[in-house]
Amino acid sequence: MSTELIRFSEPETAGNPQVSLQRITSIESGGEYYREACSLLQGIVPTDGIFLTASGSQALEFAVMLAQVGQGDEVVMPSYTYYSTANAFLAAGASVVFVDIDPDTMTMDASLVDAAVTAATKAVVAVHYGGASPDMDRLLEICDRYGLILIEDAAQSIGASYKGRPLGTIGALGILSFHATKNVTSGGEGGALLVNDSSLIDQARMISQHGTDRLKFLAGESDHYTWHTVGSSYMLGELSCAWLAAQLGEFSTIQSRRRKLWELYRELLKPLVEKGVLSIQRVPAWNDHNSHLYYILCRDAGERSRLQRYLSELGIQTATHYIPLHTTPYGKDHTRFSGSDRHTSDAASRLLRLPLHTNLTDEQVGAVCHGIHEFYGDSSDD
Repeated sequence: MSTELIRFSEPETAGNPQVSLQRITSIESGGEYYREACSLLQGIVPTDGIFLTASGSQALEFAVMLAQVGQGDEVVMPSYTYYSTANAFLAAGASVVFVDIDPDTMTMDASLVDAAVTAATKAVVAVHYGGASPDMDRLLEICDRYGLILIEDAAQSIGASYKGRPLGTIGALGILSFHATKNVTSGGEGGALLVNDSSLIDQARMISQHGTDRLKFLAGESDHYTWHTVGSSYMLGELSCAWLAAQLGEFSTIQSRRRKLWELYRELLKPLVEKGVLSIQRVPAWNDHNSHLYYILCRDAGERSRLQRYLSELGIQTATHYIPLHTTPYGKDHTRFSGSDRHTSDAASRLLRLPLHTNLTDEQVGAVCHGIHEFYGDSSDD
């Protein structure tokens, strides 16, 4: 095996050499590249309103403000997610209630949400993991029955779908991330709020502009603008939009390469799955995933640590993922878990993510899988 380091992740660079700074006539947000990026994104996630933001976390904060979630409200979500999912709601004064996950998808078990709903519940947040989603039909039915807002944290899931519907466009609101680790990036940080409920778009426009009707002024619909509601500056800068537009223009090429690598991992690790020594990422029949990540599940946490150390010695970078939020110091004191934690902590302790990015070669994927086979004392991949 080559001694060259096999990196876990690298920022996507497809399309970026074509960025033309001459087209940036102003670095003020909302320019030509902002409009181009929105147009390209509309082709991937058709929705009523797209608002590009400085990060996925900022898009979540924007969603919270738009949904008017705050003091006295409860929000139901999975504990297996990134800190920003809960932070956005806690910062607004809401309470966070966790439910267990389905270990086959690492997403919230929709069948447990009903029992977590109380008179104080205002919203349900579905976190899509690596292009896999919970049962969205069931979540929509629950939200409709109780009058709740369904928000999709689709930070990892651009290009993935549920029964043909793009993830992030199913609930009233959805968010995407363009962080450096995602399938497409806007140059390191970036995100988008997807407003799928058309009745919220005018309010979203004002919130994105410090609570003013500035966008009407810029469109020539008014000779001045003024303050109408609480808001903030939720806009992605023009330089970042230029980077994002170039990436979105190469989206099909990026996705095709990632899918090939994802399928290669599945094929090469299949013998170990059949022997029952590990489990691999499973995608529900209702999802068309986006090959954002590839993970395996070891038999226990100790085995995962030994495998990760073994691969590191071979020059292969791997990574664990989320620490369940309810088990963290802050989570223990400021959130609650509805029902039993049957799967969240266990599955999280056994999950190991393998390298996946478009600069990865087929040969490097083969080397990663060979190392895993060696660790388990199996030579059937030779």
